[in-house]
Amino acid sequence: YYALKGGDTVEVKEELGMLRQYLEIMGTRLQGKFTWSVDVPDSMLDIVIPKMLLQPLVENAFIHGLEAREKGGVLYIGAQTEGGLLRITIRDNGLGISPEKLSELERRLAASHCDTNQHLGLVNINARLRLQYGDAYGLLLSSAPGDGTCVTLRIPLSSADQKEL
Repeated sequence: YYALKGGDTVEVKEELGMLRQYLEIMGTRLQGKFTWSVDVPDSMLDIVIPKMLLQPLVENAFIHGLEAREKGGVLYIGAQTEGGLLRITIRDNGLGISPEKLSELERRLAASHCDTNQHLGLVNINARLRLQYGDAYGLLLSSAPGDGTCVTLRIPLSSADQKEL
């Protein structure tokens, strides 16, 4: 219902509300295997962002990193503003990404033409952000095997760059 109702954008608080529902479902499914925290200042809750940005990235954290852990998984979602940017960070302490795979993902994210038919959530979300805001925005990745993964979304704060709800 969330993905279908309204336009293509939502306030951060709505996106986080949907994400919390997803995390509660995963908490029930993976009983005790992980903990999660959300650190988003109240001042950022009314910022308008494209809909359905966070859940696919959190889903990736589970599928590719946290589900394989027996226990002790940690998922962090945070946001900050800096220099006209909204930065949303999703970090896990899962399996991490090999240097070869990370280089391939970074190459695909940097490409001027994105093949979104490959069903890669990272590539699709990056393409959406770059189409809406320009090539200076999108996703940044950092990861190491056994050390988890961090995905950072970079979105402009300028109201001229925001579309109405």
